[in-house]
Amino acid sequence: EVNTTDPKFYKWTQWIFLKLLEKGLAYESYEPINWCPSCKTGLANEEVVSGNCERCGTPTNKKTLKQWMIKITKYADRLIDDLEKVDYLEKIKIQQINWIGKSFGAEVDFLVADSDDKI
Repeated sequence: EVNTTDPKFYKWTQWIFLKLLEKGLAYESYEPINWCPSCKTGLANEEVVSGNCERCGTPTNKKTLKQWMIKITKYADRLIDDLEKVDYLEKIKIQQINWIGKSFGAEVDFLVADSDDKI
């Protein structure tokens, strides 16, 4: 069991955060988050089910707050490839892949006005 309030644990999370900050990989930005007005907390996308907080069922809304962000895009391939090396549940690996957000594009069909044609 991990106790995130244990100084033996959080000293390492603080250390790695400072390393990310020194390398320019951590930065602050105002970003929209999922907000539960009842719990008064931000929620991950996975904690919002059909627009509601999975904890209490209250409808969520978007709230813009100052957030710490980490630049992971240049490491996306490695982060995804190395998921094979960890003993995570398959659903967690899928969440990680979706969170990393690597994509190769999309196709979109547009209807032509006054026609049955698509482009």
